[in-house]
Amino acid sequence: MTQPGSMDPFSTFLNVDRDSSAESAEPPAGTPAGTPAATSAEPGVTRADVLRALLARQPGGGPVPLRDLSRDLGVRTTQVAVLVAGLDEEDLVTIGAAADDDLVQLTAAGVAAAGAVTDEVA
Repeated sequence: MTQPGSMDPFSTFLNVDRDSSAESAEPPAGTPAGTPAATSAEPGVTRADVLRALLARQPGGGPVPLRDLSRDLGVRTTQVAVLVAGLDEEDLVTIGAAADDDLVQLTAAGVAAAGAVTDEVA
């Protein structure tokens, strides 16, 4: 992933999104008291879902375009990008750039984490 402050539009989106999510840690108005703020990009899509989707593509090898990953998960690319950025911060994935998309690949730690969440489901 590009460094903070780069001119890459995608990383700029992520930096803005992180800033706004930090400011809006409170649940939306009208949410019952005691309800936590959302922690995933979209209800039902979690970090574990992203890890499992990447692991499923692992035998083919090579990085996965972010748009393909979002298609596999059935959500918008920007929603997956937020989750992927969190996984990148934890060194579970690496993010590289291609001509028109970001490429995501599991690290060794990411493979282990993906295996662990896959075993939990089985």
